[in-house]
Amino acid sequence: SLPELRCVDDTPGPTQEYPTIGDCAAVAVAGDTCLVFDGTYDERVRPAASGEAGAPITFQAAGTAIARGFTLTDRSYVRVLGFELTVDGLSADGTATVFLQSSHHIEIVGNFIHDTDGGYCIRLRDVDGPTTASNDNVIRDNVLLRCSALSATANGLGINVYGDRNLVEGNDISHLGDDFVRMTGGERNVIRNNLFHDNSLEDWPGSGAHIDGVQNWCVDGGLPTHHLLIENNVMIDAPSTDTHFVIYQDEGACGNSDYLVRYNFVHALGSYVQINDNRTVGVRLYGNTFADSGVAYTPRGWDALGFQNDSSGGAVINNIFVDTVRDGGSVYGVDDTSLSGFVAR
Repeated sequence: SLPELRCVDDTPGPTQEYPTIGDCAAVAVAGDTCLVFDGTYDERVRPAASGEAGAPITFQAAGTAIARGFTLTDRSYVRVLGFELTVDGLSADGTATVFLQSSHHIEIVGNFIHDTDGGYCIRLRDVDGPTTASNDNVIRDNVLLRCSALSATANGLGINVYGDRNLVEGNDISHLGDDFVRMTGGERNVIRNNLFHDNSLEDWPGSGAHIDGVQNWCVDGGLPTHHLLIENNVMIDAPSTDTHFVIYQDEGACGNSDYLVRYNFVHALGSYVQINDNRTVGVRLYGNTFADSGVAYTPRGWDALGFQNDSSGGAVINNIFVDTVRDGGSVYGVDDTSLSGFVAR
């Protein structure tokens, strides 16, 4: 059968084929588009089927279409384009605004996600081990802010990545109470061309989080992270204590290795640029510019980049550091357990 254009409108009239997005999601099959017109849809959308390669199921906002979120569990080839996703003024939800579990070839593009209550704006689920991983997804050109602002703790983060070959690109993320991006396991993921900005713990009374541009860790039984690319991101105006650009912590001894951090720009950062403090091997920083870090401390720290606790194979090459450490400090610090294979120039 030919792909169908299915029209969703919350106001009866000539465009209303379905009154809710969920009604359309219940019948859409590979190749179909649910075109969602202006309106407020107090619902979480759960597609009943997957698309196919070359024939995705598309949810496309036509104008200002407001909904609570999308849950994609065991789905593939689905696109979510151009929505405003929030719980502000809608029913309490308690789930990540866009939630993926064991889902592949999903595209989350051009959405405005704000004032949520589920702890994450976009989450690739990671808590139950490798079976929940989501692969080959694209998260691009979204605007994210005040994730989890309407929860009891107001301690939300932007995007959690778990799985292989996922792309996080061109997103504008701000005003969070936790990390901009969290990488919790997978192969050959890319985080590039994002803008991280305007975060302050003072906006989140009671939050005990530290806010990082990209935080990576691995817990027992999880996926190791290998061949992670963090490229051409900008992080500015995140001046709180315990706020970093990148941090790596292989607490579960999964074997995290081989990260390339290049061409990023960081300015007005509260604490260290990098902490590599748990067995993360082969972290290389090339061609980055780091300026005015450690601003939450007087004096600033002794170094901007740390390699410690068996984090060997590091490299610091052709980077620019301006006002990142106190007088007499060094831009990088390497402990005895991490000296093997370390290069700096």
